[in-house]
Amino acid sequence: MTDQAANILIIDDEAEMRKVLKDALKTGNYLIDTADDSRTGLKKVEEQEYDLILLDLKLPGIEGIEMLEKIREENIMTPVLIITGYGSIESNVKAMKLGAVDYLRKPCEPGEIKEQVTEILARKDIEDFDETDYKTLIQKAQEAIKERKFDLAHSFLKRSIIMAEDHAEPFNLLGVIAEMTGDKEKAMKMYRASLDIDPAYEPAQDNIERASQFNDRSEEANLGDDDSSKNS
Repeated sequence: MTDQAANILIIDDEAEMRKVLKDALKTGNYLIDTADDSRTGLKKVEEQEYDLILLDLKLPGIEGIEMLEKIREENIMTPVLIITGYGSIESNVKAMKLGAVDYLRKPCEPGEIKEQVTEILARKDIEDFDETDYKTLIQKAQEAIKERKFDLAHSFLKRSIIMAEDHAEPFNLLGVIAEMTGDKEKAMKMYRASLDIDPAYEPAQDNIERASQFNDRSEEANLGDDDSSKNS
């Protein structure tokens, strides 16, 4: 992003939640607009251009998913951050397939909101999130880890988990990120979570064995990719 203020639209029917979101972003270089229902929000989106839309999935009248469908039907490809307190896995997956770039679960902490918004607006390759294939998301996460773009990798993995929560790969890669950023305890939890899903998953087996050693060999983490799975 440039020094120009980013134009953000918040669509949420709860006044308190709109206030939480606005307050979390008030210290940033943002112009904040709000809508308290989907019809008002859709009208605003059609009338002016936004850099980011924060969209509640549970709205009166036209629900968030239907509104997102209508936005995309109008060929409006503004990045959308889903706010969900109720959404099922199915709703989140559908939102991602419609091009939502990420999601936040209610209740949202101000720091989490600001961090997520800052990260999305800072991405230079926002079009990467049009990829909805699980395998592609894993490959892009592996590439991002190798380039030490951990926030980007985490976002790809977050999407992959809601698309295929019974797969071991994302949890192994989350463990690699945690280990490479110095959180060995979290790394071990993620590796174990991967093995809970698939006890025979070799990359997680390799990583939990290696990470159990006292010396730091996180650069040798097994990413589960095709080139011998080493992060080099």
